[in-house]
Order: sequence, then C-alpha cells, then structure tokens
Amino acid sequence: MRRGSLGGLFSLLDEIGDQRGAAAVLEEAREITPPDDVQGRYYLYFNEGLLRFHEQRFELARLAYRQALALPDAGKTADFDRAALYNLVESDVALGELDAAARDLSAAVAKLPAEPPLHMRCARAFFTGLLARAQRDPTRAEAAVREPLAASPPADWVWQLEHVLGGALEDQGRRDEAIAAYRRAIATVEQMRRDLAIDVLQ
Repeated sequence: MRRGSLGGLFSLLDEIGDQRGAAAVLEEAREITPPDDVQGRYYLYFNEGLLRFHEQRFELARLAYRQALALPDAGKTADFDRAALYNLVESDVALGELDAAARDLSAAVAKLPAEPPLHMRCARAFFTGLLARAQRDPTRAEAAVREPLAASPPADWVWQLEHVLGGALEDQGRRDEAIAAYRRAIATVEQMRRDLAIDVLQ
C-alpha cells in the first residue's frame, strides 16, 4: 500500500512539474522495493525515465527505460514493455536519433494485440505522428493522428493528438488549420482542468 501511494504521489508531483518532490518520492520508493519485485522495479525505472525526460536529460531517460525493458518477463506484461518502448521513441526523437526511434516504435507496435482498442490506437498514432514530424514527413504525421481523432477518443488523448496534428499542418504551411487544431487542444485541456474534482489542482 505504501509503494502504491508513493507511485500515485510521484505521478501527481511529476504532472505538476515538482521535479525535486518527485525525485524524493522516487528515492523513498526505491528504498522499500525488494530486489525480486519485478513489477515494483519496473515502475521505479519507468518513473525515473519520466523524471529524467522532464529534466531534459534524455540519455538518462533512455537508460532508465532500457533497464525497465531488461527486467525478466515474469512479473510484467506486453503493456509494460510497450509503454517503455513508446517513451524511448520520445527520448530518441529528442536526441535526434531517428533510426533508433523507428526501431523502438516498430518494437512497440509489434506488442499490440491484433485488434487494439481505441486508447492503444491513440498511443500508436501519437508516437507515429511524433516520429513522422521529426522525419520531416508531415503528411504521414497528419494521416496517423486523424484516424483515431475521428473515433472520438478520450480527452487525455484528444489534446495530444490535436497538438501533433497542429504541428503537422503547420509544417505543411496550412496555418489556419494548424491554429484550429491547437485551439481544439487548448479547449480540451481547459475542459479537463475544469472537470477535476480537486479545486487546488485546477
């Protein structure tokens, strides 16, 4: 229960940008996670990757995600590995290592079920679009994100997909359409903020 609570606290602190607080919580979780707890160690590495990425220490983020992937399969699932691989794509792109990003994206997509549900299609589209933009292929980025957007995805994916769409449209010189996509992303974030039950987090 304590480790679970620390995980929730880490997520909250990371989301609001309190990196020092998130690092302290991560260290506390590390101290109480047994070496043979594969799932617990996965979350330690995964959260360290998030923290280092947000600190813009992308090499360290990649190292943490690679450590998560290297854990024994017993105790983790394809969902775990796919999440780490997707985050590796983001780190690879930030470092400009696009061949590595393409390999990690392919590995992540290979772990999808035959008929992925909408939230999985959203994740695939987001990271595909992210890489396609970095590869200067905005047409492919636009095509990737339009499919799940047309399926009315959950709000936490809508704003991310609209943001990638806005960038892809901007890359193509379609300024008015890009502005509209960015405005939809902003409107979605604002609605999510208003819907939070805890006023202080709004």
